[in-house]
Amino acid sequence: MGPVGRGDMCAVGPGSPPRIFKRAISLRERLFIAVLLALATGFLYAPTLDFELLDYDDHKYLTLHHHVRKGLTVANLEWAFTTFHFSNWHPVTWLSYLIDQELFGLSPAGLHGMNAGLHVLATLLLFGWLSDATGCVRRSGFVAALFALHPLHVESVAWVSERKDVLSAIFGFAALWSYLAYARRGGAVRYALVTLWLGLGLMSKSTLVTFPVLFLLLDAWPLGRVQGFGAPREIGNRVGVRRLLLEKLPWLLLSGLTSWLTVRSQDFGGAIVSRQLVPLHLRVENALVSTAKYLGKTVWPDGLTIAYPHPYLSGGTPLTPIEVGVSVVVFAGCSLAAWHWRSRGYPLVGWLWFLGVLAPASGLVAQVGSQAMADRYTYLPHVGLFIAVVWGVTDWVCSVLGRDRSVVRAGGVAGMAVVFLYATMAWSQVHVWRNDVTLILHALQFEPRHAVLHSALGREYLLEERYEESLRHYRIAAALDPRDPDSHFALAEALTRVDDFPGARVHFEQCLSIDPAHLKARKGVGALMLVMGEFEVASGHLGFAVKRSPRDSHLRMNLAQALAGAGRPVEAIEQYRAASDLNPRWAVPLIEMAWLLATHPDSEVREGGRAVETAQRAVAIAKGRADYALASLAAAHAEVGEYDAAVRTANQALARLDEAKTPELASALQKALLDYRNQRPHRDLWMGGDLSSGQESQAPAGSLRP
Repeated sequence: MGPVGRGDMCAVGPGSPPRIFKRAISLRERLFIAVLLALATGFLYAPTLDFELLDYDDHKYLTLHHHVRKGLTVANLEWAFTTFHFSNWHPVTWLSYLIDQELFGLSPAGLHGMNAGLHVLATLLLFGWLSDATGCVRRSGFVAALFALHPLHVESVAWVSERKDVLSAIFGFAALWSYLAYARRGGAVRYALVTLWLGLGLMSKSTLVTFPVLFLLLDAWPLGRVQGFGAPREIGNRVGVRRLLLEKLPWLLLSGLTSWLTVRSQDFGGAIVSRQLVPLHLRVENALVSTAKYLGKTVWPDGLTIAYPHPYLSGGTPLTPIEVGVSVVVFAGCSLAAWHWRSRGYPLVGWLWFLGVLAPASGLVAQVGSQAMADRYTYLPHVGLFIAVVWGVTDWVCSVLGRDRSVVRAGGVAGMAVVFLYATMAWSQVHVWRNDVTLILHALQFEPRHAVLHSALGREYLLEERYEESLRHYRIAAALDPRDPDSHFALAEALTRVDDFPGARVHFEQCLSIDPAHLKARKGVGALMLVMGEFEVASGHLGFAVKRSPRDSHLRMNLAQALAGAGRPVEAIEQYRAASDLNPRWAVPLIEMAWLLATHPDSEVREGGRAVETAQRAVAIAKGRADYALASLAAAHAEVGEYDAAVRTANQALARLDEAKTPELASALQKALLDYRNQRPHRDLWMGGDLSSGQESQAPAGSLRP
């Protein structure tokens, strides 16, 4: 199936090239194949340099992540090795993002270019290791080309958040090459290098946890360290199985530690689905069907998507007995074929490579996330499958048609045709990743009833202020999965953007009826009730949310406003104070607290001296809200009898404000100014106006709106 020729011609013994072709391939030919691989891979992924970063994890991982944006610092180095952010432990991946920040400031072109460059490096390492281990340079080149250009691998490269895939592949292939050197010549330094590369790979992504077992498989083929398996050539002395197992023990311990850290991080982040929801027999069913689908999509990579909903979780369709039965037959057939030709080495090793490296992502041990499968999960497992197929097809063609030069050329042409076909399909798949909308619209072609996709598309349209389309997709998501609280929450948020407050309230309440502890919904409905003037209801929801998130200054501010509106001024003042303490550079809580202390009708609430002090602090930091701050200070001066100062300060406030933008404040100030000129303090629960618009940058966006 692949290009064959000198050093690659059909095997006489199992898996081996004939003796007459067993000679070194020139460095020039190796370099030619390597350059061809690099150019083809670079050309395929060159369009990604113009692609956007995705709301689908990229911004949360990178551009909006405060640690990553600070770049390489001592504190961030410590953070990278200790964080379980995003339910993962992969410090080397975080370090790569920190380096990106230092190099090009997290520009989309730089991030995409780095991913593509790392994929090229992984491809070249795979080619170098496999050709060195087997002596079959052109077959190895074909395996590397399939790895570089197969459409199933686009997700791992075009999605910046999947940097961990390409990094783990680079270190994984480096570990394989170092293991090859260790198998040939032994030595503590070579063993240490294997350990180093494996450790770095595990700290990039835990998918390498089965690599120590893979080393044992490679001892059989192609390294020839185990009796009874065909190998391309003798790599090292054949040794006993016990010694082979003992030398893998430190690596197994390293993998075990990484597995423990990974499970802990996923459990800490709430990513592991309850075993009551997906018990073992259902996980086995999904693993079998997913494996069969991976095989099918490897042969014909059509219908690739970012989302394959789990059949037994929200948005999925339960598997039928026919699907499970066919998958069992496919799995058993491939396994029996690999076992039948085990003496050749590569069929069994390649098949077990595929299954073994895929196993951590199969969901057998624990279901992580809501996906049944993912294209990115095939990135490293595919190598074993490609080896088995390329070697197997080449040997079969040679055994049937002979090893005439015309057969060699025909095989080479056929192999290049297959590579070109996959590259063409990959080219189309790459462009799917241009931005969030193109990605989600493509996925909806194959998963039209996936609620999460509709919700994600609704969010993208909302960001683009395409409200009608946004609401349509949010409503579809809520209808498809009415028991999903997040669907109702997202729809409620969108409805607030078009001022459909009654509709938003309905869906906030539906969200809370499903999940009473839904913190975002509590915040949202509380802020909504605040805007609608239902202060007592608002204070109940916001009070619940504050108990769950006590360090949220925005939340404290909204609760203070609700309490003030509900006639509970003492509690309101306490929340204003807490909001200011949490965010000392935010003037709005001080402005409203000073006004309340200066103007409240109840004399037991008013504290003129404290109002003056609080308002002066607000004026000092008010920036864009100086008009409101000066209005509060004027009221505070009047409360302590300093009417001349009150008049002077109120006039300063009037001079600073834009009456066209704040007519309520202008009207309130005119009424208050009349009181000050008549030597009277002002009594009003609020001066009027909406501090949420145009407030200073230190304030959370939309502090008075849901």
